[in-house]
Formats: sequence, C-alpha cells, structure tokens
Amino acid sequence: MNRKLKEVFSPQSVAVVGASNSLDKLGYHVMKSLVQGNYTGRIFPVNPKGEMVWGLRSYTSLKETPDGVDLAVIAVPASHVSEILHQCGQKRVKGVVLITAGFREIEDVKGEVLEKEIGKIAEQYELPIIGPNTFGFV
Repeated sequence: MNRKLKEVFSPQSVAVVGASNSLDKLGYHVMKSLVQGNYTGRIFPVNPKGEMVWGLRSYTSLKETPDGVDLAVIAVPASHVSEILHQCGQKRVKGVVLITAGFREIEDVKGEVLEKEIGKIAEQYELPIIGPNTFGFV
C-alpha cells in the first residue's frame, strides 16, 4: 500500500478537531469511537475551550498539537474548515477525514466556493482528504 494511504488508513496518531464532551456534537462521537474502540495510537483532541475531552488533555488549536499527526478528523462548521486545512498542511498532517457538511451538497453558491477552496488547499499541501460530508471509512 502507498505510504501516504497507509498513514491515512492506519494512523499512529489522530487529531480530532471539534472534539467535545457534548453528546449532541459529532466530535463527541468520533472521540467515543476512538477511546471505546480501543484505538492504540495517540489521540489529540482539539477543542477551542481547552477542556479535558474524554479524559484527555485537549489543545485549543491544531497548531498546538505535537508534531507527527498522521490523521486529522475535522468536525467543525464549514466556515472554519479552510483555516484548519491550512493548519494541517503547515503541521504536515498526512491526511484528513472531513466530516463537516455545508459544501456543494447544499446546492448553494457559498458551499460550492468553499468546496473548491478545499480542493485548492489539498493540492497546495498534497493533502489527501476523505470528504467533505462523510463519516469516514470502514
């Protein structure tokens, strides 16, 4: 398997951007899956409040996480995605699962523009992205 894809599909470290302790947030369910699913790699919750998430120290931004993040799972509003993808590129994150909705699928010009921007950022940093508007892969 291609090394880049291996790091996306078998990451040794995951940053969950939008990690939360609130049951009504997607970031809660991503964290729950990682923690209760016995994921053995490093988990870096990213939450702007900097609170503990699922018993783990969180970081207020992706920029604060340790280097060496293999996969970023993004579950934040669409308006924040471009900035976070730039942070992924600058941190040399190896791949992204973009859960966030609100792009071309909403049949709105703004959503389409945001999705094109995602593509440009992915090309700029050679960043593999699964999504947007996806729950990932099995």
